[in-house]
Amino acid sequence: MADYAKQQQQKIKEATDRLESGIKDFFHNGNYQDYLKVMSRFHSYSYSNSILIALQKPDATLLAGYAAWQKNFKRHVLPGEHGIKIFAPAPVKTQIEREKKDPDTNLPILDENGEPVMEIAEIKTPRFKIVSVFDVSQTDGEPLPTLDIEELTASVQGYQNLFSAVEYASAVPIIFAPLDNDIKGYFSPQEQNIHIQEGMSNAQTIKTALHELAHSKLHNIDLSLPPSGQKVQKDRNTKEVEAESIAYVVCQHFGIDTSDYSFGYVATWSQNKELPELKSSLDTIRRTAASIINTMEEKLTELQLAQEKEQNQDQIPQSNTRSMTEEEIKDFTYEQYKSKLQQSPIPDIEPYLADFERLYAEGQLDNLKPTPEQQQITEEPALSSATVIDSHDPDTPSRLAADLDAFISSYDPHMSKSALPDLTEDIAGGTAVYLKEWLNTIIQDEEDFRPQAQELLRRMDSFPPEPDPEEAAFELNGHYLYLQTASDNSWDYTYYDAFLNVIDGGQIGDENMDFNTAKDEILEMLNQKDIPLKEIPAEQLEQMIEEHENDLHCPVYLEDIAAAREKGELDSWRISHNANCTCSRQFQSEYERAYADRTVPEFLQKMVDRYGMQRCKIVVASTIQLSPKDGRYTPEMKQAAAQVYVPGTNSNPSYDRRFEYQINCHPVTVNVAMRDLLSLEQEQTKNQSTTKQKTDKTRESKKRTSIRAKLEKNKALLASGEGKSEPAGRDKPQL
Repeated sequence: MADYAKQQQQKIKEATDRLESGIKDFFHNGNYQDYLKVMSRFHSYSYSNSILIALQKPDATLLAGYAAWQKNFKRHVLPGEHGIKIFAPAPVKTQIEREKKDPDTNLPILDENGEPVMEIAEIKTPRFKIVSVFDVSQTDGEPLPTLDIEELTASVQGYQNLFSAVEYASAVPIIFAPLDNDIKGYFSPQEQNIHIQEGMSNAQTIKTALHELAHSKLHNIDLSLPPSGQKVQKDRNTKEVEAESIAYVVCQHFGIDTSDYSFGYVATWSQNKELPELKSSLDTIRRTAASIINTMEEKLTELQLAQEKEQNQDQIPQSNTRSMTEEEIKDFTYEQYKSKLQQSPIPDIEPYLADFERLYAEGQLDNLKPTPEQQQITEEPALSSATVIDSHDPDTPSRLAADLDAFISSYDPHMSKSALPDLTEDIAGGTAVYLKEWLNTIIQDEEDFRPQAQELLRRMDSFPPEPDPEEAAFELNGHYLYLQTASDNSWDYTYYDAFLNVIDGGQIGDENMDFNTAKDEILEMLNQKDIPLKEIPAEQLEQMIEEHENDLHCPVYLEDIAAAREKGELDSWRISHNANCTCSRQFQSEYERAYADRTVPEFLQKMVDRYGMQRCKIVVASTIQLSPKDGRYTPEMKQAAAQVYVPGTNSNPSYDRRFEYQINCHPVTVNVAMRDLLSLEQEQTKNQSTTKQKTDKTRESKKRTSIRAKLEKNKALLASGEGKSEPAGRDKPQL
């Protein structure tokens, strides 16, 4: 654990050093505009993370963690891709003793002796760690939903909406007027308003308004206070850099043309400033731009919804409208908060969700509450008898799915519904048992909806279920489940982890248990009941297991990726690199448990059988090589590790493959792994040598036996007097 903390501290130091040199580089080498472009795409990230992203992958557009891409977007990171290192919060919980206070008076509670009553409280101390995220360009999988902002801003309505959003974000009025001396606009602290030159193009008007809006937020003066009470004003150049940068970031975010922006003066402005001053300005720019973007997006969403409703009002049937209840507003806010956390680089969001009640009560999540427009709920009219088809008209799964969808909306507009294709598939396959159970509940408890529910249930019963499959395979959260019918008509199942190791298996049910019931019981038994399933062909899983095992035992590719690319051998490099990484992950996942259970020799033998000796040594040696000064590794193991060649070794941490192969296990246990691997290798070498000697002796023995047999045969021939004996060998006298 201490070693892990030390590694994290080293990673944080490396990232901080990179960050500070990057700040100076962006200001002094003309790359400031590139940083602002990254900020426009990741305005919710800290300025530190924005700089780290710009330094490592300036063309990044959408970031998520390795697991988040799989879980939230059904995409996977491509082999060989390097993660983008950023900071992520990792608060540390500590317990302190403090005075217990009355919740009503906030005064200390006293005991019978008049002494304060003490209590143990848990507090969180802010800490950070380094995590890896990946850009969408580094992944493959299902397509992502897109929002075409350029199409919006290209239209007149788009401009009107954008300018309305700018006005909504501004705390002071925006006034159009003819201005002298080619002035495009200005903010007046005396009048507390923004003046914009009339007659400019749409894009120029938006840019100018945003520039002056930034001035009004950052550089305002409270004229009601005396000079001594005013905040210290920044110099004019700093004000202009901040306002112009904020306008650029917001324009970039909303797709407004920024080709005429120039930041050549930034290097001169920043030349004599200390690093804390530069950091302060960057943080100010980031926070202000993010605030404006969030406020404008809120208004744009409201305007677009209102316009869509107006355009479609003639097509919408008569319905009742009501406002959300307080509980519904709270539920809506919780889902928005959860969605924001899932899209962030935070690895564990549960502590934040647990704090929702307090944040909500304090008003810290008001920006996530539904807008007034969203709070208006349209309740569809109840399903009429006209929607139930004539019993003489042939029914179809798609028609029944559409009627069920309409009934769900009429019963509860907020109920999470399946997509129509999913409903249709479930009905056609007879797997919509959940809907039948729900309809039966309504029939029993809801008199108003009973007739429609009864009719829908009758129609569902007319579609008989498909016969159970003999075998099936599923992917769930990176794991795999295989089911097949057993000889006694029960169900056999095998559960594989991400490494395609068997982690559970057995038999369940009897001849009366259907496939879906067996599947649900197995998932519940595996604590995977709520994990979404993706069915895959059973043959595909079998092929995956076979190919995966072959790939994991492939020869180690001894060149780096640059050489592989030059030689046209990228596929060989990827397969070998993936096997190295998989070997490392399995070591990380299982080794310390084997060490605790005193089964290290058995574990290492299993790993060598699966990955080969050379690959296992690379994983363990990488870990030791990356900590040359760690005194917990013995000199003998350091020397042995140094003799192991790791392909892709590089002095630059950003490109050194050893960081991808190392394992975060205690050095004492890694020492043991290295020592036992060397012993196992020596034993293998000895066994191979012994086997070779035996083989050679066998061959030699066979030759001697052959000659002896021939001699014996000759003796027999002579004794029987049946003629000449066979020659015993070339140029040898006969016996």
